[in-house]
Amino acid sequence: MSVFPGLESALDAAAHRRFGRRRARSWERWVAAPAMAVCAAALVVAFLPSDDQPGRVAGAAPPVTVPATTLALSAALTTAPVPTAGEQVEHAKLRAVATEIAARVPYPPGAAESMPWEGTPPGPTDMASIGDRATVQFLVEYRAACTWATFWLFAFGEANAPALASATAVLQDVPHWPTQRASLQDPFERTAGWNAVAPAATARDAGPVRSYAASNCLEVPTPWNGVIR
Repeated sequence: MSVFPGLESALDAAAHRRFGRRRARSWERWVAAPAMAVCAAALVVAFLPSDDQPGRVAGAAPPVTVPATTLALSAALTTAPVPTAGEQVEHAKLRAVATEIAARVPYPPGAAESMPWEGTPPGPTDMASIGDRATVQFLVEYRAACTWATFWLFAFGEANAPALASATAVLQDVPHWPTQRASLQDPFERTAGWNAVAPAATARDAGPVRSYAASNCLEVPTPWNGVIR
């Protein structure tokens, strides 16, 4: 039984489709490692739903706007090239490579790249390790997209129109980001993945966004995870 129910339904499945030569089963060992709970705790404690306002984030002053530069990063990714497979990355350099990639990936205000790279096993077998640049970029983009989904739900719950509009715009871009582009041709992703989240966000239909985030994004620590628990 999976330690983190729901992860295999999207991240593991998407990874398996993209990197079919490896087994997707062991992704959960490091994609959402228990150590992430320590990092998440500092981020979410002040943002847990209050008892008197179920589903509303307590003590949070929602950002009124998302910087235009952030939206520009997202738009630029839609035309950025797909990374070439096979470029190897030493385990000790994973964080440096991820940081360099994340500088070109948009994040909502108060969020950032959060993968516990040092905690990923350095072994070369299956998916127990990350050894190439394309995989690093895939993880950075996927986890950033999850962050936008939770931020969208937060803005929706707060009726924060500017933040909601910005998050909606980014979620339209996500299926066109370099390593997520393959989802445009994938049957699952078209019906239940980012391609389904994007139109739901446009329609202000929180159900599909919440369902996807609850199934696949809870282990990505953000200040807004409390709204989907």
